[in-house]
Amino acid sequence: MTRILAIFLALLSFCAGEDLRGREETDARQKEESARRLQASRERGKAFEEDVRKKLDDSPNGKRFDDQVRVKSAYSGKESVPDFVVRRSDGALTAVEAKSGASARLTGNQEALRKEGGLVVSSGKPEIKAGEEIKPNRVAIVRDQNGNDAQAKKQAPREDRNK
Repeated sequence: MTRILAIFLALLSFCAGEDLRGREETDARQKEESARRLQASRERGKAFEEDVRKKLDDSPNGKRFDDQVRVKSAYSGKESVPDFVVRRSDGALTAVEAKSGASARLTGNQEALRKEGGLVVSSGKPEIKAGEEIKPNRVAIVRDQNGNDAQAKKQAPREDRNK
């Protein structure tokens, strides 16, 4: 009886080892696929960001924006780097985030900027100066609609959209 139990335990151990090797291979394939999807998403995001830049360049307010401006949120002090900061025709600043995915959301720091507003910490162009204010609810998300068309969806109450 002891011998049968020993053989059973050895067989069970062998099968568990085979199962673990199979899981390791599956995990490795899943990690590789996940990394490939993440890289493809980053590439789509960068390409869409470049499309938005071209549209801003071609807009009537062209050249009145800067990209990758460091901004610190007003109360929490969280720093974020919006894709673009645009000076509107009324002189106010709006942060713009280009999101290529339909479900892409603002990061925690971007959300803090949207809720609290913030101050420009550094900018590469003279149009946007350090110390200038971005008021709360002045973060626009530009989404890649159907994979090719940028349309702004502002995250602000309706009455604030035209201010």
